[in-house]
Amino acid sequence: MKKITSLLVALLMILSSVCVAGAFSDIDSVTISWAGEAIEKLTESGVINGYEDGTFRPENNVTRAEFAKMVSVAFDLAKSEEEYDDISLHWARDYILSAGSSMYTDGANFEPDKPASRADIAYCAASVLKLESAGEDLIKKYPDGKEVVAQMADMVFAAAENKIIIGYEDGTIRPNNPVTRAEAAVIICRAFNLK
Repeated sequence: MKKITSLLVALLMILSSVCVAGAFSDIDSVTISWAGEAIEKLTESGVINGYEDGTFRPENNVTRAEFAKMVSVAFDLAKSEEEYDDISLHWARDYILSAGSSMYTDGANFEPDKPASRADIAYCAASVLKLESAGEDLIKKYPDGKEVVAQMADMVFAAAENKIIIGYEDGTIRPNNPVTRAEAAVIICRAFNLK
């Protein structure tokens, strides 16, 4: 029985790898091993798309606009009335209006083409899911927690507590690091699984 189960699991992993690799010409076995299932799930549901040339570009940084699109589609967010000075002609305007209230901004600009940071996506995911932190201090838990904007800290920590984002082996959370498209897919799936 154990052999049959192991064989079925291996077969499912191979089929998943073939589906993702077949859908995009630039998905390698390393990316498939840790992000393949998330990329496949979100591609099939229309949350993420590849590019016209048949690539996914998993190592490219995801922008704030791209992440807003992913989140608004994944969680079927309704448009808000909140407007930003820098999105009037942007391709992702409607998505930003849907997800924008869940994403931290420091003023009247959304900065749609700026790479999304780990803090950005953690804050957004926690906001969409209406998570609350258990109250543990982000700065005490992570040596680089002080790098998180104070207004974002509770939501970033709530996302970390719920394993939407995961710290690194050295104990850091690296809140200002940009997020790749593959990482964004995995994080959205983690958030969706909590929903």
